[in-house]
Amino acid sequence: MSGGPAPRVYIDANILLYVIEGSELFRAQLGQLMDALDAGKLLGVTSDLTFAEVMVKPFASRNERYISAYRHLLVGVSALEVVPISREVLEQSAILRAEIGGKLADGIHVATAVMKKCSHFISEDAGIRVPAGLALLKTSDVPTLLASVQDST
Repeated sequence: MSGGPAPRVYIDANILLYVIEGSELFRAQLGQLMDALDAGKLLGVTSDLTFAEVMVKPFASRNERYISAYRHLLVGVSALEVVPISREVLEQSAILRAEIGGKLADGIHVATAVMKKCSHFISEDAGIRVPAGLALLKTSDVPTLLASVQDST
């Protein structure tokens, strides 16, 4: 890319659920998102917390296909940086929650995005709160994000 480094985007756990388990509603946008990550047009970031969130149902139902797919996506895909939950992330989460409110898990996701200098946070969680400077996007916003990235190259 000639227009500088690819934007860093935080991908919330619910988005990865839709990627692996499927969503007819978001199929096209999720395909575009994953293609952009694979092509290096976007740099994806998520938290280790995502792994714990998305694995509950596959473990409960003993769905080896989903267990394997999530492990591959969250461990074996270089286009998606999975950030450990550190004391620093937890402290930043507490600071953000004191300022803007929100649930602990959401705070960890948002703190991770802020600390990794993400420009966008992609989520279908209607209750998530993000600080100024971090653009909150829905899956339906992905084509617009990709168009803006394409225009800057």
